[in-house]
Formats: sequence, C-alpha cells, structure tokens
Amino acid sequence: MSAVLNNVASFFYGSWAPDHPNRLKLLRIIKKLSEVFNTGPLFQFIPPAVRRLHARLSFTRNGLLNTAMMELEEFSNLVGTINGFLIGGTFTTTAAMQMHMVNFASNQNKIQDRVQKEIDEVIGQERWPTWEDRKSMPFTMACVWEMDRWSTTSVLGAARE
Repeated sequence: MSAVLNNVASFFYGSWAPDHPNRLKLLRIIKKLSEVFNTGPLFQFIPPAVRRLHARLSFTRNGLLNTAMMELEEFSNLVGTINGFLIGGTFTTTAAMQMHMVNFASNQNKIQDRVQKEIDEVIGQERWPTWEDRKSMPFTMACVWEMDRWSTTSVLGAARE
C-alpha cells in the first residue's frame, strides 16, 4: 500500500523521502481509513452547518456568508477530489496487485515464468522499464488486462457523495 500511496500522492505533493513525517502520517491515516468501509470526506458535515447558520441571518448580511460558504464548498470539493484519488487509487491498485501476485504464484509454470522470460528479454537486468516497453511485451500486457477483466478489485465500489 505504501508504494501505491507514494505514486498517487505524488500528484498532489510531489516527491518526498520515505521517512518524511507528512508521508508517514498520511500512510497511517490511509491505513486507518482502509479499516473502515464507506468512509466519506471529513468535511462533508461542515457545509450543512454553515447553511443552517446562513438561514438564521438577515438577507442583507448575505455577502460575507455567501462568499465564505462558496469558499468552504470549493475547499470541500477539493478535499473530496483528493480523497477520491488517494482512496480510490491506493486501495484498488493495491488489491489488483495482490490478485496479480496470487494468480502468478498459483500458475508459476504457465504464467509467471513466461512473463518473467518476456520481461528479461525486453528489459534485461541493466535498466528500468519504460512505458514504451509494453509494446514489445504482448504476453505480459495480456496478463495485466486479463487479470483486470477476470477479477474485480472492489466488490461494491467506493463510497460516493
């Protein structure tokens, strides 16, 4: 989960050291969230409270509250979007990778060895793979696509607002 979180979080935070306090804190939070099913954004309860307060005030005093409420809703939407990326990207990718590993382990002679051979022939041991390498590894890519088709990563999907 940690490696997946690093990749997803890099969209928002850039790169950071493995022992960076913010990264470790985010990882702890994501792990706690993974234990709780159907968790929504933490800020989902703030806009209704602001709306109730807004309804009690005079119509002539709406300027500041309208502006504050719009800012709060925009922030809440941003938080919800980031939550969606972090939770959706982290959990589904981790689950998919676990299913790939189980499938490879249970089919070592048929699948795992053939994928390893193809990767070794195309990439070798001297360099990191590139996105373009996928075009030269049809069996490996077929395994990835088939696993995604064969096994869903989430039975019910992620919670949505």
